[in-house]
Amino acid sequence: MVRSKGGRSARAIGAALVLALIASCSDSEPVAPAAPDVRDAPASNATAESPVAESPDAAAPVADASADAADPIAEERALAERMVSIACEGTLAKRPQAAQRLSAMGEAAVLAVRQVVGTTTHDLARLGPDLLRPMAELDAPDLRERLWEAVTDADYPYRPAATKWLAETARDDEWARFEPLLADPLSSVRAAALSSIATRDDRSLVPMLEAALEDRSDVVRRAAADLLVQWDRAYALRWLFEDLSRTDRFFDLETGESARYESARVLRRLLDDRALFGYQPGVDPNDPANHAALTALGAAIEARVGADERRPPAFARSTDVVVDGVLGLEIRSCRRGEYFVAIADDDRLVVGTGRPTEYALEPGASARIADLVAARFDATEGPTMWGELGCDIECYRVRVPGGPNLVLRVMKGPEEVDDLRPDLLDELVRALVAEVPTDVRPSGLGGSDDDTLRALLSTALESVGGDLR
Repeated sequence: MVRSKGGRSARAIGAALVLALIASCSDSEPVAPAAPDVRDAPASNATAESPVAESPDAAAPVADASADAADPIAEERALAERMVSIACEGTLAKRPQAAQRLSAMGEAAVLAVRQVVGTTTHDLARLGPDLLRPMAELDAPDLRERLWEAVTDADYPYRPAATKWLAETARDDEWARFEPLLADPLSSVRAAALSSIATRDDRSLVPMLEAALEDRSDVVRRAAADLLVQWDRAYALRWLFEDLSRTDRFFDLETGESARYESARVLRRLLDDRALFGYQPGVDPNDPANHAALTALGAAIEARVGADERRPPAFARSTDVVVDGVLGLEIRSCRRGEYFVAIADDDRLVVGTGRPTEYALEPGASARIADLVAARFDATEGPTMWGELGCDIECYRVRVPGGPNLVLRVMKGPEEVDDLRPDLLDELVRALVAEVPTDVRPSGLGGSDDDTLRALLSTALESVGGDLR
C-alpha cells in the first residue's frame, strides 16, 4: 500500500478528500459536479429546509441536555455551548446543521460563540468555516466586526465563507466595505460579495453586475447573471446558456461538466425544471436528446430576451478545449487564489480553464520538463499525497513515460506548515516556474496589473507548499 508522510495511507487520505468535497467543506470553486441541485456554498451545505432538528443524530445533543434541568437558562446555555462544539469539531455533515441551529438561539448562542472566537483572525481560523454563519446572523455587532476583520486579512483562510455570510446579511451602512471586495483577487470572494448587491435591491447598481459579466471567472459571471435575471435583465440568461454546452477538460478534470451542472442548477431555479426541456447536465451536450433540449431552450431564451443584442464575450462562450501536456499544475490557495497552468507538448504555456490563454515558451521548454519527469518520477512507486485535508492544495498531473499520468497532491489545512512540499515536487515546480516568461502580466488572475504570472504563481505556491527551495 502506498503511504504518505506521517504514515497515513494514500487510499485513506483519498477517501477523506472525496468525503470533504461532497460535504462542501472547501471554499474553493467546485472541482467536479456533485448533483444538479446542490447549492454552491463555501461554508455550509445546510439550507432552511434541512434544520438540525430534522436529523435524529443532530437532534441528539438537544435530548442530552437533560429534560429535568431546573434552570431553563442554564440548559439553553449548555445547549448553545454544545452546538458551538459540534459546529467546530463535529462531523462534516453536522457542523453546518449546528451552525444553523445557533443562528436561531439568540443571546445564549452569542455568549457561547464569544467564549471561543479568541481575539485574532488566527484564533478564528482554528475554528473552521461553519461558525461564521451564526457570527453574521446573530444580533451581535462585535461578532460581526470580527468577521470584517477576517475578510480584510489576506492570510485568513476562510475569506470566501466570511464574505458570503456578511453579504447575505448585509447592513445598510456596510456598502462601502463590500464594494472593494467586488475586485478582490479571489474569485470566490468576488462572487460572494455580489450577494450584497441583491440585499440592497437598488437597480442603480445594475452596471456593477454587468461589469461582473466580463469577469474571467465563470463562478463570478454565473453569480452576476443569476442576480441580473432576477432583476428582469433577461439577456443575462445567455451567459448561463453558454455553459450548458461546455465539454472542456483540464487533463482529467471535467471543468466543462462542472460548469454545466452549476448553470443548470441556476436555470432550474430561475425558470423551473420544465423550462429546460429535459436537458441533463451529466449527459454529453452532443447526445441527440440533450442537443434537442438545448435547441429548444436556446430558442425559448432568445424569445424571452427579444431585441437585446448583449452577448457573452468570446472567453465566456461554450468551448470544447482539452488542456493536456507533459505537466499540469492546479493550485487552489484559499489565501492567494486559484491557478491552472500546463506545459503543452509544443512549447506552449496554457493558463486557465474553459477558453484558456496561451503563451509561447522558449524552444525546448516542453522537452526539458519531460526529461526531468522521466529522470525523477516512477509511475508505480512512492507516495502520492502529502499533508492533511484543507482548503489549500497543489495538484500535479504528471505524464510519466510508459505509464499512466500521475496525480500528486500537496494539501494543507488552516495552520501554516513550513516546507510541506517534498523535494521531488519542489524541483519539478521550480523548473516549471523557471520556464514561465518573465514579462507575462495576465489579466483576471488576481493581483495588480503590475504582477507577472511568474510572481503570482510563486506567491500562490509558497502559500500552500512553502518556499520554493
